[in-house]
Amino acid sequence: MTDETRRSRQVSFGGPDHVTNSGATLALGFQVVTSMDILADLSNWQVAQGYEMPNSEFDKLAKRRLSSYFWEYLSELSDYRFSQRPLRRRDDLSFEMLLTDLERTQIAGALKRDLRIALDRFFRKRRDEWLKSGEFPRRVIADGIKRAVDEKWCIKMHCTTCASYRFRLLFLGEPDSRRVVRPQTQLTIERAKEVVGELAKLSEFDGKTKQLHEPVMVMLYWIWCEFGDRAHLEVFTMLQDTWAGEVLDHMKEHYDHQETRRARHRIRQREANR
Repeated sequence: MTDETRRSRQVSFGGPDHVTNSGATLALGFQVVTSMDILADLSNWQVAQGYEMPNSEFDKLAKRRLSSYFWEYLSELSDYRFSQRPLRRRDDLSFEMLLTDLERTQIAGALKRDLRIALDRFFRKRRDEWLKSGEFPRRVIADGIKRAVDEKWCIKMHCTTCASYRFRLLFLGEPDSRRVVRPQTQLTIERAKEVVGELAKLSEFDGKTKQLHEPVMVMLYWIWCEFGDRAHLEVFTMLQDTWAGEVLDHMKEHYDHQETRRARHRIRQREANR
């Protein structure tokens, strides 16, 4: 382990050499923290981050990391900090000790940095296996769009921050992910037809509360950009007499208007350069 890595894991522990009673403990800002508290915090964190590692597998991983951290740093603290502590490495890692909020936060931060490498490796491997096998829940486009609106996903044609990755995963038929990932599949004409077939069933409002115009327009735009005129000949014909077809007609009108403006601008430039 390099000195820089060791410094990033280490916590500056303060406090007097001894604490004589619980009143002094509270006055100094200490709280009783157990190994189970730390493991529970880490488990909640990995779920919130979207790694979704099985609990049994994550518990083993977190316990190994916490054990390593305990014997490297926490075991060096004075006895007054502990009301329960393991005496040997082969003992069960179960401790109860006094920590400040800052110390607990710093310990959690160091452990999360250690865990993130293993969790990222697990996450990438699982997604690759899913995509190769095709054994993952298939999502209905209509339900996915309504969820995207409800949960306020990024839904933009050209997002330069996250590339609207979660909405694009839905569009391409890949497994959902709360972690930012790069889609692994390319849009095919068959998938485009499947998406448009779902869009043809949508109405502008679902329960008169959810506006679906923007997500529908973005999906149609992505198909248009990928296949150009072929999309109009082979795919968009499915939208005749539908609400999504009206959205597409407005997009065509806007495109024609912009093309007319560009043509006029080119003519003015040519005349100005004569």
